[in-house]
Amino acid sequence: MERNAAINTAQGQAPTLSAGGRGILRVVSPAGLAQIENEAELRKKAQEEQSKPVILSLAQDLKVKFQAAANSRHEIEERLLQCRRQRSGKYDPEVLQKIRKTGGADVFMNLTSVKCRAAGAWIKDVLLQPGERPFAIVPTPVPEIPKDEETRIVEEVFNETKEMMMAGGIESITTQQVGDRLQELLARVAQEKQESAKMAATRFETKIDDEFQQGGFYEALGLMIDDLATYPAGFICGPEVRKVKTQVWGQVDDGRWMPRIADKLLRQYRRINPFDIYPSPGARNIQDGYLFERATFSRSALARMIGVPGFSEIAIRQILRDYGEKGHKLALTTDSERADLENRPNEQTDPWPGLDTLIFWGEIQGRKLIEWGMKKELIPDPDMDYQITAWMIDYTVIGARLNSNPLGLRPYHSASYEPMSDSIYGRSPVELMRDVQRICNALARAVVNNAGMASGPQVEINKDRTDPDEDLESIWAWRIWKTKDDASGHGKPAIQFYQPQAIMDQLLKVYEYFFNQASEHTGIPQYIYGDANVGGAGKTASGLSMLMNAASKTLKAVVFGIDNGVIRPIVRDHWTHLMLYDETEYKSGDINIIARASEYLIIQEQLQIRRQEFLNMTNNQVDIAIMGTKGRATILREVAKGLKLGQDIIPTKDEIDAAEQAEKDKIEATTGGQMEEAPGAAGAAAMTQSGGPRRAAIQTMPSKSRGINPAGGRAGGEQARMAA
Repeated sequence: MERNAAINTAQGQAPTLSAGGRGILRVVSPAGLAQIENEAELRKKAQEEQSKPVILSLAQDLKVKFQAAANSRHEIEERLLQCRRQRSGKYDPEVLQKIRKTGGADVFMNLTSVKCRAAGAWIKDVLLQPGERPFAIVPTPVPEIPKDEETRIVEEVFNETKEMMMAGGIESITTQQVGDRLQELLARVAQEKQESAKMAATRFETKIDDEFQQGGFYEALGLMIDDLATYPAGFICGPEVRKVKTQVWGQVDDGRWMPRIADKLLRQYRRINPFDIYPSPGARNIQDGYLFERATFSRSALARMIGVPGFSEIAIRQILRDYGEKGHKLALTTDSERADLENRPNEQTDPWPGLDTLIFWGEIQGRKLIEWGMKKELIPDPDMDYQITAWMIDYTVIGARLNSNPLGLRPYHSASYEPMSDSIYGRSPVELMRDVQRICNALARAVVNNAGMASGPQVEINKDRTDPDEDLESIWAWRIWKTKDDASGHGKPAIQFYQPQAIMDQLLKVYEYFFNQASEHTGIPQYIYGDANVGGAGKTASGLSMLMNAASKTLKAVVFGIDNGVIRPIVRDHWTHLMLYDETEYKSGDINIIARASEYLIIQEQLQIRRQEFLNMTNNQVDIAIMGTKGRATILREVAKGLKLGQDIIPTKDEIDAAEQAEKDKIEATTGGQMEEAPGAAGAAAMTQSGGPRRAAIQTMPSKSRGINPAGGRAGGEQARMAA
C-alpha cells in the first residue's frame, strides 16, 4: 500500500489510505499542496476584498434595491404568465382545475395566437420593410454658425464699409446696405453649413444602418415586436460595445483567399425577455429610478471580463472557483412555469445552469465609487450621486463603473402595444381580448358538451324491474331489455328514454358575435390577415382600401410608440457613441433624428401615387419653367427611389450644372461671344468706376426694395459678388 501511494504521489495524484475500503486520510503531492495553499490565499484575498466596508455597503445596497424591485413585481409577473399561457393556448391553473372538477371538455379556442401573429406581422411589415430604413438623419433646419465665424463676417463687412466711406464719403453707403451685406454673408455661410451637415447626415445614416445590421439591431427589434404583441411591454438593449469573433478573408502568399478568425469590436443590440427586467417600484419609465436586469453568463463570458476596466479580477476568479462546476441559479418562483411555457421543460434538470448575474443601473454616491477603486478625477464631487452600472453574482460585486452616456441614460428601451401614462407597462393584444377569449372558450366548451349530450338519449331505468343479469351500463342498437311486471301498478315503463335538446346553433351564433368582438377590442380586423368573409364595404376594392386605411390608425399609434420609445432614442444613442468614440467619421452636430415609420412608411404607397400625379400635373411648360431642370430632377429621383429603381438613372445636381455650362459654352462659341447683357451687368460695370472691388460690392449689395431674397442673394448683387 505504501508502495502504491509512493507511485501515485510520483505521478502527481492524490492517493488515500483506506481502512475497511473507506478513505480516511488524504495524501497530496508537494505540487498539489502548493496549489491548495495558493487557492486558500486567493480565497482569503477575495474574502478580504468583499469584506471591505465600501464593498459590503455597495452589495447590501444592491441587495436591498433588488429585493424591493422583485417584491413590487409580483403582479407584473402574474400578468406576464397569464399572457404567455393565453398566447400558448393554455388555461390558468385555477380555471383548469374548476373545469376538470365539473367534467366536460377543456378545449381552448386559441384566437389570441392568431391576433398576436397578425399584430406582429402587421408592425414588422411597416418597420422592417426590405430596402427601407425605419429612421432618417437630416440636418437641423437652422444650422448653428460658430461664434468665430460670425466675428469674421462682421469684420469683413466692417472693412468693406470702411473702404467705401474712405473712397466716397459717408454719404456713399447706407445702413440698409451694410445690413443687407451682413445678412448675405451670414446666409451664404449658413447654406454652406447646411450642405456640409446634409452630407454628414447622409454618411451617418449609412454608417448607423450598416452597424445596425452587423450588431443585430433588426433581429432584436423583430423579437421585441413579438414580445410587444404578447406582453405588456417589449424591451431592447443597446448599443453595447462587445468584442466578438468574426470570420474574415485574406490572401496568402500564393494568392488564394483563406478564412481566418479575428476579434472585432461591435456595437450590439439584444432583446430582453420581459421576465428578466426589474424596474424600481416607483419607476414611471425605463429611465426613471433604478433598474436591474437578470442575465445568465457562461464561464468563458465571465472570464473575458478579467482585465476590463471597472471589474475586479479577484472577485471574478473567486466566482469561477466557487461556482465553476455547479453554476449559480437565482431561483425565483416563476422560473419553473416560465420554462415550461417557453418550451424548456427540462431546464431545471441542467447540472450547470450558468451564472445568473444581476446587472444594476442607477445612482450611487461618489464616495463609495472612489473607495471601490474609481479614479478621483472621474468623481469630482464625492458627496454627489453618479449614474453607474454594476454586476453582482450571489451578492458578490464583481464590477462597477460609470455610465458612459453623457446624459446618464441607460441603454434600455421599451414600448407597449397600448401604452399607459406614467407606467413602463401598458396593455398587449392578449390582455385587450382576455375577456373575449374567456367567453369564446366557455361557449366552445358548451358547444362541445352539448354536442356530446345531444348525440344520444338519456336513459332512466327502474332497477327493481330489470333482470339482475342485465348490463345497465351499455346501450346499443336493436337491444332487447328484460324487465319485470310493475308491482306498484303505476303503469310506467321500466325503461324511459329522453333526448337532450341540441342548442349548438344558438351557442355558435353567440360565439360568432364575441369572435368578432376580438377585432374591435384589439384593433386588428380579420381582413388584415386575409379573412375572405368580409361584408359591407369590404366587398369592393375601394371599400376594402377605406377599411384598411381606417384600421391603420391603430397601427399608426402602435408604431408611433415604437418610434418614440425605441427607434429614435436608439439611433440618437448610436450617433452619440459614434461622435464620441469613432475617429473614422466626419463629425457634425447639426442633425435631427427622424423615426419615419409612423410618418412615412405607412403612407408610402399613397405617397408614391401622389408623386406620380404631381409629375403628370406639372408636365407643362409653365410649371417646368418655374421649377427648372433641377426641380424636375428632384421629383424624378423621389419617384425612382419609391419604385426601387435607384437614383443613378437621374443626373445629379452637379451633372445638370455641367450640362448647362457646356450648353452655354456651345452657344457662346456659336455667337462669337456676343451674348445679351445679363441683368446686373450694369452694376458690375459700375464697380470699375466706383473705387475698386470692395466699394463696388457695397454699392451693389442686394436690397429688399429691389425684391432681393436675403437668404439666397441671387439678384443684382450676385453678378457684383462674382466680379468682386
